[in-house]
Parts: sequence; structure tokens; C-alpha cells
Amino acid sequence: MSGGSDAPPPFWGSFDDAERLRRWAFLRRTPAERLDWLIEMLEISYRRGTLALPGAPDIERFVRGTLGCGCPDEVFQSIEVSDASTADGTVSFTRLVIGQRLLLHVWRPATAAPLPGDVQALAEEGCAERDARGYNRYRLVIAATEPEAAIDAVAAAFNDAVGGDDRAHVHVLATRELPVALSSPGRGSRPYRGHGAAST
Repeated sequence: MSGGSDAPPPFWGSFDDAERLRRWAFLRRTPAERLDWLIEMLEISYRRGTLALPGAPDIERFVRGTLGCGCPDEVFQSIEVSDASTADGTVSFTRLVIGQRLLLHVWRPATAAPLPGDVQALAEEGCAERDARGYNRYRLVIAATEPEAAIDAVAAAFNDAVGGDDRAHVHVLATRELPVALSSPGRGSRPYRGHGAAST
């Protein structure tokens, strides 16, 4: 175990005493505990707006420009990103909640032709979550290697799942069109919130 004496410093007195105690306690944590603490502090900073979510401006430009969302500026003051999967665990995707109004699922299928059953499962679960949590809209974004070849089958499967739901939309685009913040899956299931994302 690294750092200092095993005996704790004084825990009362000056600010410097409190700071020494904080450092002493931190050095006695395991590396995993230190990482958990750091992530917790970052989450608090994102929630309070002290730090902006890395990539938040790119996400806003993507949602506004590429997806054509007309959400007002204040919606983008809160962006939550996390890894997720369908209820049966067969489809992994990135989940975004923007301003507690807009729910997005960003899916990078492993095959050039997304399976209709996977599209339907995502659409059904996305609409169900939107309704259960009181969000305004749901958007399914499929980043495909061959978007033009996939779009008709995807649209048919999506429409079969959502029917005439005018608050659900599907977008099929090329993988390269995703912003960097959304282009690499597997960043963990812990949500990060960004406040004050720059507007375009």
C-alpha cells in the first residue's frame, strides 16, 4: 500500500488538516476504489454543469444537423449517454437521453443488412421506454456499412413495429456520419451528463 503513515492525521482544526486527512484517506483506497471515486466526482461535475460532457457539442450538431431535430437550445443543456442492450441481451446499442425529452438508440449492426427482428425489437422497446418515462420522441439511428442497401428493409421493419406512431422515427446512415462520441461502443454503462453544450 502506498503513501504516508498508517496513522491518520488530525481530523479537526485548520483547512490544511482537513486536506491532509482527505489525501490520507484517498491513498488508502485500492486502485479500483480510486477509479470509482473519480468517476463519481466527474458525474457530479457533469450534473452540476461544472464540466461539459466531452463531445457534447458534436452530439448536438449531429442531432440537429444530421437527424434534423428542431429541439430548442435548452433541451441540449442535458445530455445523458450510456451503453445498453435489448431486454434479451442480443442487441447492444448506445442510448442517449437529451433534455429528458428526446430518446435515441444508436445501433451499429454487425452485418451489412440489419436483421428485421432486431430493428423491431429496438423500435418496440424504444417506444415503450419513451412512453414509460414521459419523453416526447424516440429516434432509432442505425449506422450501417451499406446504408442505401439497408434503408428499405429497415423502414419496413420499423413501421411494422411502430405503426402510425408519429413520435417515432428511424434514420439509416453511414457509420462515418456518427460523431466521435458515438462511434466507439463499449464505453461502459455508467451514464455521464453534460450541461451547457455549445449551440450551433
